[in-house]
Amino acid sequence: MSFLKRIPKLITYLCAFTAVIIFAFTSSPCAKKSENIKQYRLCSSAAASLYTGQANQLCRQECCKQARRESPGHEQAGTSVSKEAVEYEAGFYYTIQKGDTLWDLSRQFFDSPWFWPDLWHENSQISNPHLIYPGECIRFFRREGIERLIKTLTDQKVLQAKESQKQPPYYLYSAIERVGFIKKEPAVPHGSIFKVKDDKALISKGDIVYIRQKESRPFTPGDKYTVYRTQPIRDNKTKTYIGIQHYLTGVVEITKKESHFAVATVVQSFRSIEINDFLMPHKQRLPKITLIENKKGLSGKIIVSEEHESIIGDNTIVFINKGKKDGVKPGQWYSIYYEDVPPTHVDFGTLLVLHAEQTTSTVLITGSEKSIYPGTRIHSSISYIH
Repeated sequence: MSFLKRIPKLITYLCAFTAVIIFAFTSSPCAKKSENIKQYRLCSSAAASLYTGQANQLCRQECCKQARRESPGHEQAGTSVSKEAVEYEAGFYYTIQKGDTLWDLSRQFFDSPWFWPDLWHENSQISNPHLIYPGECIRFFRREGIERLIKTLTDQKVLQAKESQKQPPYYLYSAIERVGFIKKEPAVPHGSIFKVKDDKALISKGDIVYIRQKESRPFTPGDKYTVYRTQPIRDNKTKTYIGIQHYLTGVVEITKKESHFAVATVVQSFRSIEINDFLMPHKQRLPKITLIENKKGLSGKIIVSEEHESIIGDNTIVFINKGKKDGVKPGQWYSIYYEDVPPTHVDFGTLLVLHAEQTTSTVLITGSEKSIYPGTRIHSSISYIH
């Protein structure tokens, strides 16, 4: 009986002793460190998982806050990355701030905004990469060699920028091969077409033609020749002789050589090729035309369009009465104008020089606000090179 009376006292002493042990253990620095590490690892594991739902989102945010408070070296992390970023093992955590975007964060942390898709991919809790909200927690993963990759990309961009700065401006005209010209004396032909296989009325690409060759200019299989025909050109008003227009119709390739003629295949057809069209050696012309300064003080006029239209508009090939001896070169721009009240000039169009002979040039009408006619004036009032 006396023993039963002592039980309450024993229980009291036992509880007191247990409380002292618990207090001593929890007050130990090692215990605190162990508990912190436990909480940190738990937080890190939770933050790395793919959570869904509002509750889980709040959990991730709390994990980030806890990680910032508890992680070793937290005070130093803010100086090298951001005060909102927490460094950890394979990466670090970051709490979204007002105004943040994945593009800006990628540029801030990886020195390149183009890593934002990877950032989005590694944080699949973000459903829309364009909508991220303050307080959300994301994780940045370290990647081996990422600094080397960023440096490589940066070097490539710098190199491309330097190359683009070195490259002068240019104009692409894909139909440059079919552009004809006017010159004082006609080109000396190497031969002429005298027959087409199957006596076709219209000669086009793929057709077989027979060439009458000049004895002094023999053909060789594989050689290519430009097909053309000629027409004398005179001034529209004064009827003064200007030169011979060379109207290009196509390109042929010699396939066989006979004793008195050659066989060729039409490999390009710009326009309808006809019997008696001439041949001259083919010279490939590149569509890329480098733009250069025009000839200051130049003044001239449009002679005629390549197709001899009475009214000339945009994207039309025409000939002007100025050439190499006047300082005209391919790649120069000139203005088309009319005289309002002399000597006032009103510009209403532009043209680009594609080809230049000694006294004439072939140009492209690149723009016009009104109709153009043979005899319309041009001058060098503009410059597209800066």
